[in-house]
Amino acid sequence: MHRRAFFIRVSGALASVALVGPTAACRSGGDADVATDLGPPVLLAALGSADVRALGAAYLRASPEESDLVAITRAIASDVRALRGLPWNAMPSYTALVADDFANDRTVWVDGWLLSRNEARRLALFALSTPS
Repeated sequence: MHRRAFFIRVSGALASVALVGPTAACRSGGDADVATDLGPPVLLAALGSADVRALGAAYLRASPEESDLVAITRAIASDVRALRGLPWNAMPSYTALVADDFANDRTVWVDGWLLSRNEARRLALFALSTPS
């Protein structure tokens, strides 16, 4: 009888870890956390910070509804949540967000560059959050 009780307790504990673990592992931070978890813009390595800031500033001028830090982070976080689906799904990568934008025709022209909407937002976020 003791073995059966032990087995039931261990099975119950393992089941609760399997159900609660992924949810607890997810960050429940705000929009800014979600937006910055993606890392720096990919174009930063290729173009350098001055050109990335210039592209980000051009996007900000072209998109006045997203011209501040709060609006940009909310927009990025909204797209992350939409692509992520359920709260315990993995955080989509920067590349996955960009690919999803191109696949769904969510692109913008910024100073002669065709960028995904999220890529342009990341450039704008970089422009807003780094000193010139």
